[in-house]
Amino acid sequence: MTPRQNNEEETTAPAAEAALAPESIIATLREFQAEASESLARQIANYVKLLLRWNQTISLTTITAPQEILTRHFGESLFGAHVAGIRTGRLLDVGSGAGFPGLPIAMSAPEIQATLLEPNVKKAAFLAEACRELRLVGRVNVVRARLEEFPAPEPGFDCVTSRAVRVTADFLKKCTKMMVPTGKLVLWVGQEDIASLRESGGWSWAEPAKIPGSERRY
Repeated sequence: MTPRQNNEEETTAPAAEAALAPESIIATLREFQAEASESLARQIANYVKLLLRWNQTISLTTITAPQEILTRHFGESLFGAHVAGIRTGRLLDVGSGAGFPGLPIAMSAPEIQATLLEPNVKKAAFLAEACRELRLVGRVNVVRARLEEFPAPEPGFDCVTSRAVRVTADFLKKCTKMMVPTGKLVLWVGQEDIASLRESGGWSWAEPAKIPGSERRY
């Protein structure tokens, strides 16, 4: 390891620790209209450390700076939950990946029963470990399957979320089968996707909410 690399590690570690301090996490999430208790902030810090540890061997996220993980992953996830009023009920997160947005939403709302749907075996293993570490087993269920392979439950989910899946007519049709008649579908999308969603039949879309600090994500 070169002296330059040592210097970079010395300056990066304190910055990461500062970003993961409870008061820093609480302040960051407040920018996304999300209120966090100190216990939730500590839980989030533990998750970020676990994510970065696993990310050294499994590609879970290209974002590795703790502060950016808080804004791009946790902040955006919880902003969507705030806008859509997701606080209780049964939630299905499609294509959960490293857990976004479903895991932050479940962490912040104890009355939510969440199912994280992720087909990749390694990512599903990470999610299962994260649930154990964060003591969410029993309230958050990890299922390794694609949406088309997942049997629609009875009576259905109150909310379906997705942040990384390509939104197509077929995807929307499958989501319909997963939800109760009064259910919500909450999507994190780019600006270019909004017009096509508005044209999709059978849906009543709320006005898109621009994510704080973003130019093209809603």
